[in-house]
Amino acid sequence: TKNVDMSDPLLGGTISYVLDVSNQGEYRADNVTITDTLPEHVCYVPWSFASVSPGYVWDNISVAGDCTAGWQTISAQLMTTPSGNASLGAKSPVIKVLYKATIHQDYPLGTTGINTAIVATSIDGDPRADEWGENCNGTWCSNIATQPIIPPLPDPYSQVISPSQIDACS
Repeated sequence: TKNVDMSDPLLGGTISYVLDVSNQGEYRADNVTITDTLPEHVCYVPWSFASVSPGYVWDNISVAGDCTAGWQTISAQLMTTPSGNASLGAKSPVIKVLYKATIHQDYPLGTTGINTAIVATSIDGDPRADEWGENCNGTWCSNIATQPIIPPLPDPYSQVISPSQIDACS
């Protein structure tokens, strides 16, 4: 699952995404990766990607794209678990991953930005690959989580005025 701390952020504001990752299957999950495409004009905060769950280390964190001109994609790979390996065991506990983003000034107000994260695992060469269902393609299995944000429209009843526009009562 995926959550955001604020679904109606203001322009220039910072939001935090929390992604829950787990292996609910019967078999070990190898080469676990997260790929998250942020909505247009939502900018990843550098160095904010972190595992909230103790003992889990994510590495190979990369950011592609320019949020001011389009989308950004964040990628990371699970490198270490509390057991010391890079695989998620069967029926693993939920791992919480946190990262932050800011809402760029050019974000179109009142529109819904859909944030989509894909958690994938390698099944290359696994004899059960054909049994794993529609989210598998013979090499990878994935799960998709989405979270919308809608920066609000400006309040039509408020306006900013300068001191020179204020008429003093005499």
